[in-house]
Amino acid sequence: MKATKKMLSLIGAAAMAGTASAVNVTIDKVQQRYPWNGLVDIDYELDGGVSVDTQFQITVTANGKTYTASTFKDAVKRTRGKHRITWDTAADNAKFFSKNATVKMSLVDTTGTYYIFDLVNGGAPVITNCTSEAFSDNVYKTTKLVMRKVDGQTYHFKNYGANHNYGYRAEGDVTVDSFLVGIYEVTQAQWKNIMGEYPNCNFKNEAYRDYLPCEMITYNQIRGEQYDDNGETKSVDWPTTGSNVAATSLLGLLRTKINNSLTTGYLFDLPTDKQWQCAYRAGTTTMYYDGLDSAADATAWAKTMGVIGRCAVNNTAAEATARGMAGVTGTAMVGTYAANGYGLYDMSGNVWEMVLNKGGTVAVDEELTPPANASVARFAMGGTWYDGASYASGFSAGSSGSWGESRSGSAVGFRLFSSL
Repeated sequence: MKATKKMLSLIGAAAMAGTASAVNVTIDKVQQRYPWNGLVDIDYELDGGVSVDTQFQITVTANGKTYTASTFKDAVKRTRGKHRITWDTAADNAKFFSKNATVKMSLVDTTGTYYIFDLVNGGAPVITNCTSEAFSDNVYKTTKLVMRKVDGQTYHFKNYGANHNYGYRAEGDVTVDSFLVGIYEVTQAQWKNIMGEYPNCNFKNEAYRDYLPCEMITYNQIRGEQYDDNGETKSVDWPTTGSNVAATSLLGLLRTKINNSLTTGYLFDLPTDKQWQCAYRAGTTTMYYDGLDSAADATAWAKTMGVIGRCAVNNTAAEATARGMAGVTGTAMVGTYAANGYGLYDMSGNVWEMVLNKGGTVAVDEELTPPANASVARFAMGGTWYDGASYASGFSAGSSGSWGESRSGSAVGFRLFSSL
């Protein structure tokens, strides 16, 4: 018998403008197949063609839960006109039957401007327009450093309750200038190519070591403790002493290697909290960069966090090997998990990423200054390999806690930024 189809009621069908494209996508209707077999047909229309670099983001809210539709029975069509895709709800762990659902569909163009720096020979970067998928080769995780340009912008800084806000910044609009951000967390091989030797990390299985993120690294190793200011020794302490770093620190050596022959240099550094969160969001406004927006419903987004950033504590040996992890639990090779809308990998999970800021309450768009309480230290962002999904949101440094300048741990690493 031929299966008939039953349409869901109250389906959102408003056109959703592409975040980086003039093309609009409109949902015409959404149908659950009857008898129910776990498949949902989504009819949509594009008023123009989009490139292969354009990603479709589809979220479905039903029965109080939000699901990200990412598994389909066939390829998503990108040409002008009306099309149908079929969502496999079982593959996305979306076990529901509802006559009352809301579906949102939007476009994200992931094409960007990337700067490729040579960590062995230094010199000017190669600048190219493409997508982050072009940098999957291991050379870009070892002897090269790939950074994406993010244009200056104003976005709404948001806090999400006690687990995500330690009272360090008020909620509101913040502004950042254009900057570069590494598409990967800094690996142990990249550290070696800058510093001359491998870092003493906890996870250093030789089969994966070159591609695993640095951990057991301190803030002082990255920026140094003191620098020479025209013969006067000063402490390295952002923002009091600005962007100055010790000449023998990782940043000092990297700046010298890259900028030595350049007229205009690149100011490599750790990010501010505002830069990091801007990079994490990638233009989204939801709590998590994949479109999910609920801190209360662990079931709905824990699976998604497993896809976009979290290494589950209870990995089997086979799962760990498939993810390129150093052991059954621990860090994964950088780039293991899907990139966000800016083409940045592992922004949720793998290792906490250190930022410049210390704790202390300030107005929403001010820079943080070192607090009087010395026990409040630098923040780290974005969750790690042993945390639950609730710690993976990057919208507040409070979601990650603080980290002293001389302290290290197997769950804390970093990502490089540079001002433009």
